[in-house]
Amino acid sequence: MNELEDLWDHYCDCIRPPDVGGVDEVRLGELDDEISALVSAYLGAPESMAAPRVARLGLALADLTRVLPKIEPEATRRYFEMVQSVARGALVAMRMRDPHDC
Repeated sequence: MNELEDLWDHYCDCIRPPDVGGVDEVRLGELDDEISALVSAYLGAPESMAAPRVARLGLALADLTRVLPKIEPEATRRYFEMVQSVARGALVAMRMRDPHDC
C-alpha cells in the first residue's frame, strides 16, 4: 500500500463533523465532497485524471488551504487538515506517476 492509499483509508474511516458550514464563502462540506470524488476517481482509474480534473483538485486544495486556519472548532479544523493531506497526497501521486507527462 502506498502513502496515498494509507491517507485515503484513514480518510474513509473518519466521519465528517456535523454542520461544518462555511468560511469566507467556501462551503466546507461541498469542498470535502469534491476532493473526495476527485481522489476516489484517481485511485480507481488514474488515467481518468485529465487536466481539468487535476485543476479542480488543485483549486479545491488552494481554497481549503486558504481557509484552514479560520476553521472552528479545532476538531473540525483537524478533520479538514486530514482532507488537505489527502488532496495534496493525490496531487503528489499524480506528479510522481509519470513525471514526463507534466
